[in-house]
Amino acid sequence: MFETFDSSIGNDLNKLLETRREDPSGQRLERAIAALRDAAEQANQYRISAVDAHERSQAQVLHEGLLAAAEVVTQVRESDV
Repeated sequence: MFETFDSSIGNDLNKLLETRREDPSGQRLERAIAALRDAAEQANQYRISAVDAHERSQAQVLHEGLLAAAEVVTQVRESDV
């Protein structure tokens, strides 16, 4: 599910504000946002196909959390840090 995350995206997310300052173009954060949204979609697809109710619930929580994380990164990208 997290195939879209490479080590550079993980590192950029770990130091979000620093990444924002280092890359004023926002390209690195755009990659992170895209990876988060892609992973959220994968979690949602898993939820749709899951037979077990508990797994569906867990996938829904993961889906919502990844979308929330993408929104946080979007807010940081758009901020005047």
